[in-house]
Amino acid sequence: MATDFLDQLAEADVPPPPSGLASDVHRRLNRVLLAVQLADLALRGTVYALGQFVRPVAHLIALTLTGRLSTPRREGEEDVGPTV
Repeated sequence: MATDFLDQLAEADVPPPPSGLASDVHRRLNRVLLAVQLADLALRGTVYALGQFVRPVAHLIALTLTGRLSTPRREGEEDVGPTV
């Protein structure tokens, strides 16, 4: 039975692909790829960039409000304020 089906399939006439099929596929695929890449940049890239800027901005706000640098100190070191 399987050989009959394969024989019939081998003898079947296959129509040629329509003209312009490749350019239509490329156009649709390019739109989808652009949308996916922009979404990836917006979701992952922007979140990553904002995550990288949170700590410096927090230190800047702390410095503005307190007037002291919030750097980690070693044991026995004095906290030195801003030198003006």
